[in-house]
Amino acid sequence: MRVLAVILRPRSSGNSRKRFFVFSFILRLLAIVVCGGAGGVLAWWLVFSLGWTGVGGAIAAAFFGMVLATLLWAGGIALANALQRRR
Repeated sequence: MRVLAVILRPRSSGNSRKRFFVFSFILRLLAIVVCGGAGGVLAWWLVFSLGWTGVGGAIAAAFFGMVLATLLWAGGIALANALQRRR
């Protein structure tokens, strides 16, 4: 939390662009982690509900997890762009 407080601390207007870039980078990194985790959990749930086990289930879960995480990320980008255009 201390790092975020230092980044968001008010400074002169010359550093506002740099502060925005760093904050944007942190938010994007957080979004990648959240989408990856959600994709992994959803894939695990899907493979578990189908009753797939062993190496085949693990490979299927990895594949589905990557696909679902990518879809969640793309959906989030599309939503952010739509909301930005709306303003």
